[in-house]
Amino acid sequence: MLVGDPVGLVRLFGPRLGGVHLHDNFGKQDDHLIPGMGSIPFEDVARALAEVGYGGTFMIEVYRPTDEVRRDLTPERLAFIDRLRRLASGQTPTL
Repeated sequence: MLVGDPVGLVRLFGPRLGGVHLHDNFGKQDDHLIPGMGSIPFEDVARALAEVGYGGTFMIEVYRPTDEVRRDLTPERLAFIDRLRRLASGQTPTL
């Protein structure tokens, strides 16, 4: 989000991607929020990763105090992250 369209970048660099660091922001600074807490269109990014056949590593990259992560990493956010993993793998995500 800070350098352009994340979906377009996935499609552009697809075969050359070796690892994906997942974190969210609101497009102004590198907030390193838990996916789903900002404005990155992660479901579209995950679908683009599936389109380019991405098979690399996903790493959640969150720079926040541990107590905040524990508070904010709710079952709903964990389910959202799992949904992204499934979408990026080309699987049908659970609802």
